[in-house]
Amino acid sequence: MSCGKCKLSELKTVVVVVVVVVVTVVVVVALKIVVAVVDVVVIVVDIKIVTVLVAAKIVVVVVVVVVAVVVIVVLVVVVVVIVELVVVVVVVVVVVVPSLTLFTYDTVFLAEAVPDDAPEEDGEKDCVVRK
Repeated sequence: MSCGKCKLSELKTVVVVVVVVVVTVVVVVALKIVVAVVDVVVIVVDIKIVTVLVAAKIVVVVVVVVVAVVVIVVLVVVVVVIVELVVVVVVVVVVVVPSLTLFTYDTVFLAEAVPDDAPEEDGEKDCVVRK
């Protein structure tokens, strides 16, 4: 059996891996589209411009790869922060709120318990709860 923290850690890992895979697939598809568009432009234009477009193609691919890496890093950081916030909220809701409620209930319940003025048959007083 694994503990709750272990399951949350595994869940965070799965979420981060899924996000990275999805972003990588999107970036690869975007790169393929850019390369296809540049290839079509290269075929259409004159031979003299081809060398300029090949250089432009390399620059575009490098820029797209750099932007993709930055986007992946930012998305991973955002996902990790969101998962951490969810963990904090779950801990607060599951652990802190019930303990506060229990503490408040016990405090109020004990504060309302007062001795009864009428003595019992054995001479002792019982505590009653006023409503």
